[in-house]
Amino acid sequence: MSLPPVEIPLGAMRFNSDSQKLEYFNGQIWMQVHTETAAPIGGRGIIGGGDGAQNIIQYNTIATQGDSVDFGDLAVGVDWPGSVGSRTRGVWGGGRTPSNVDNLQYITIATAGNATDSGNLTSAKREMTSGVSDSTRGCFAGETLGASDDIDYITIASTGDAQDFGNLTQALDGAAGFASPTRGIVAGGEGPSPYPGLNIIQYVTIQSTGNAVDFGDLTVSKWAVYGCSSPTRGLTGGNGNVISFITIATLGNAQDFGDLVGGTGHSGSAFSSPIRGVFAIGGATTAMDYVTFATKGNATDFGDATWNVSRAAGFSNAHGGLG
Repeated sequence: MSLPPVEIPLGAMRFNSDSQKLEYFNGQIWMQVHTETAAPIGGRGIIGGGDGAQNIIQYNTIATQGDSVDFGDLAVGVDWPGSVGSRTRGVWGGGRTPSNVDNLQYITIATAGNATDSGNLTSAKREMTSGVSDSTRGCFAGETLGASDDIDYITIASTGDAQDFGNLTQALDGAAGFASPTRGIVAGGEGPSPYPGLNIIQYVTIQSTGNAVDFGDLTVSKWAVYGCSSPTRGLTGGNGNVISFITIATLGNAQDFGDLVGGTGHSGSAFSSPIRGVFAIGGATTAMDYVTFATKGNATDFGDATWNVSRAAGFSNAHGGLG
């Protein structure tokens, strides 16, 4: 005696051992399930904001030299913001409109478009570090005219307000920031009145709240600098053509890496992949230079920004803090 036919429910799944393919039932016949892996976007560097409270966001593919491309607009145009990034999301914090603001605003790095409000810093401020982040947490350090030693932190994937992290070894603004997967580095900057340029390097352990610790000294004292890193080596440049480097896991003074192509701009920006660091010079130029982390030497022309990026802030989805 034969068994009665079994009704196959719509959407049922099966593995076809003959074709070695997954199939689903569309109500009439079995259809093969097609899978496709999305093409990766690769290392993408993003810069937003700028002198005069710009709302422009631009991006570059770090592995490919060339000029920047428009990405979208900030929710609030600002100059002198801080910024942090993960593999998927980038966040700008604070800045000036011309009044200092406490806004946090984010983008999804893979998808060009406008930024969205995501919360607030612990206070309204500008001239913080950019680039102190690992895959989950970002830190904003320093404040306007060397007025504060505060460090704020956020969980990059979640909207919400920043929280207190700890304090720098001294109050400052305009320092370079970069990271390894464990350490966040703050290098150089400007102290309180009479606003001296600083040569100090300090670090925090990103996943452990607490105060910063002395790391060593830069090769020169200066403020309005910007930084980038591979997972092991961090670079500081800008406000002059000198590039200095440190090995992030080892305490000690910075050493000479090479020179920018001739840029002496200050308050520029930087971003990186594990292989390459890119400096957007700032000042009165749209020039962008790059270096290869593993090979000390002078920078090479990368291309041009879409506008003068002075007092802007940048990040990437491939920087040293992401491993």
